[in-house]
Amino acid sequence: MNYHCSSIKLMHNRRAALILTSAFLLTGCLKNMSQKSDHITRLEVYKSVRRLDAFSGNRKLRSFNVGLGFAPIGHKLQRGDGKTPLGRYIIDRKNPRSQFYLSLGISYPNTQDIQMAKARGVDPGGDIFIHGQPNNAKTPLHGDWTEGCIAVSNKEMDILYRAVPVGTPVHIYS
Repeated sequence: MNYHCSSIKLMHNRRAALILTSAFLLTGCLKNMSQKSDHITRLEVYKSVRRLDAFSGNRKLRSFNVGLGFAPIGHKLQRGDGKTPLGRYIIDRKNPRSQFYLSLGISYPNTQDIQMAKARGVDPGGDIFIHGQPNNAKTPLHGDWTEGCIAVSNKEMDILYRAVPVGTPVHIYS
């Protein structure tokens, strides 16, 4: 009887271990499949509400609170104006060694931005990014503090940096 009970317990434990292992592996596979099918295909920034939305196709995956340039109202017209641009751009580069915690380059200035700046006789500026906090910051910065970039937390930047490929469209609205 003892031998029989031990055998049943052992079979039960093996079955439970097999079920748990299968569930663990299946969960991992589903998670990876979900991540692959939910890749980010578009970013939209709404300056007035300080929000960045990440989309996969037409489905919004996630929203992020953002900080903008120190003078965010209106379109960026020239270097040093503290404005975050308005318009349609793309993510044109990734910088893992940024002076901020990771960064995704935005293709500002585009042809129209350059023409507008040229007509005004000014430098349109450049180096507009979505990025995390300054690498040397002792505490996180809040509010609108960038030179015209779009700032998120470092944890959020980790997510965006991994999920946003070069070539992703970025639409920046008022």
